[in-house]
Amino acid sequence: MYCPKCGQKIGEDTRFCPFCGTRIQTEQREETSSAGQQQAGRVQDTSQNPASGTGYGAQPGGYSAQPGGYSAQPEGYGAQPGEVKTRPVNFYYQRQFDAIAQGEPSRFNWAAFFLGPFHALYRGHTKRFLTLYLPQLLLMVADQIALLASIKERNLALMGAAGIFGVVLGLAGLCIAIYNGITFNQSYAKHCGGDPRVACHGGRVVVLILLEVLVSAALMVGFFLIAISQLLPSDHSFDPSFEVMPSDSEILQEPQSSGSQEKMEELLAAYADIPADQLYLMGWCDPDATAEEVRLDSVYLFRSDEILLTDVLTAACQNWFWETVEPEESFFEGDPLYYLIYCTLDEGEICFEVATGGGNVQILGCHLWQGEEYVGLDQQQASALLENIYERAGAPQSIAFEARGSWRTSDGVEFVMDKDTINGQPYTLWFMREGGLVVYLDDVEGVQGEYFMMLDDGILNVWQYDEEDNIINDLYYSKVD
Repeated sequence: MYCPKCGQKIGEDTRFCPFCGTRIQTEQREETSSAGQQQAGRVQDTSQNPASGTGYGAQPGGYSAQPGGYSAQPEGYGAQPGEVKTRPVNFYYQRQFDAIAQGEPSRFNWAAFFLGPFHALYRGHTKRFLTLYLPQLLLMVADQIALLASIKERNLALMGAAGIFGVVLGLAGLCIAIYNGITFNQSYAKHCGGDPRVACHGGRVVVLILLEVLVSAALMVGFFLIAISQLLPSDHSFDPSFEVMPSDSEILQEPQSSGSQEKMEELLAAYADIPADQLYLMGWCDPDATAEEVRLDSVYLFRSDEILLTDVLTAACQNWFWETVEPEESFFEGDPLYYLIYCTLDEGEICFEVATGGGNVQILGCHLWQGEEYVGLDQQQASALLENIYERAGAPQSIAFEARGSWRTSDGVEFVMDKDTINGQPYTLWFMREGGLVVYLDDVEGVQGEYFMMLDDGILNVWQYDEEDNIINDLYYSKVD
């Protein structure tokens, strides 16, 4: 049988011409079959009589290899200028379109499943790309931008939302890929009008790939720059001196934002009478913790023994982060570690210099970001900021503070403790644990220089241990008004 359009020989049961794509109807199969037999007979006659006017190379009217006659190639291949060129038939889509036309179910298209938007553009099915894939691609870019913003601003809520939305987009993308694989052939048959001479648009695929590469590169550069800024904060950095803060108050420099300065001045003024002593600037930590993060997560300040310093910062600050540094000199023995803790409050940005070692913790410095640099605060100002942060976190006062004052037993024995002395002798806070406080008297050797205290319902219990760990001087005191 021969195609009625291009004249090429095709199979008897062919529904589409593999050379030009013409649909072959049932009646056309019968006509082309008989016409093919007549054509074959004429070809045989002319081959036997080369001199007749109907052979190859004859004048117009016969079958020749000149333009207008039947050629040995599909229409458009090797055509002369001015002739209409056609695309070759895609045998896969010829079979699929033929089956769909006969009412058979569409087969799963694996290329459409795996390649998705690239496959849709390559096959010229722009409507499917715009409907299924362009919104998904734009939402993915928006999600990555939101993730970048959350990292830059250290916004955990936004970061979590962006992460969850990214997971949802991934699951939606899988569902879209499955749907596209199932329905693409049906949709493409309708788009092409059943013509298996389908398009190939490699240029569109190249443009999409270039756009994705450019967007991915821009996002990667953004992630890199933000990561560097977080690890090495160039705008909020300083060279820590780790000098113990002076006791005399210093005048703050004029900040860049007058609104932030006013808020900070109001905050400091509200705590102007707070004592600047070791109660707020010292503490303790796990002496056996060697890992940086584990050590920091075990820090308590003497302001409160019921809440960790890291939990206080999380509850009171908008956001905070830390880094370890190497000081010029060591303040503690026993594997010391030194931290810079950056905190953001409504009133401004603060950095604390913290030293740890041998179970001891010391706030060595406190700095306020003022426009273009960090400005050092004195001890009273640092104590005021820490007190405000602890109050925002809802942390209760420690026994080290509540035990201050004058106390007396029922027998008239007095116990007087202030921020510096116990019964007139200088002391140092040691540690607090399970509601108990341990202090030791300075320049006193032996067990008699250590005091253990507990406060329960307004009654202060003070005792000591002898050399054999027996409790001595176990007395109970009531507060003297």
